[in-house]
Amino acid sequence: MISISTSGGIGGFGVAKTVEVSVETLPEPLREETCARLDAATLGRIKAVPVRGAADFVVYHIVIAEGGASRRFDLPETALPAATLDLIDELLAR
Repeated sequence: MISISTSGGIGGFGVAKTVEVSVETLPEPLREETCARLDAATLGRIKAVPVRGAADFVVYHIVIAEGGASRRFDLPETALPAATLDLIDELLAR
């Protein structure tokens, strides 16, 4: 299970979104990409340091729950690769 929520944005208004995704129910190509881009090891390697002057950027709060354990990552959009941002947008739209 992966939970994704957002905060921040322009003035912090109107961009908060939340989704919970059961990875095993995703269609095959999307499931594979989700497992590759949003696993704990991959997210753990991302440096979560916000860019100076990036107060109006979105922060993604990602919780990965697996086998009774969970890990939380709070990552600014400036730290995430474009392909990962596209994937998150697709999951938030579901």
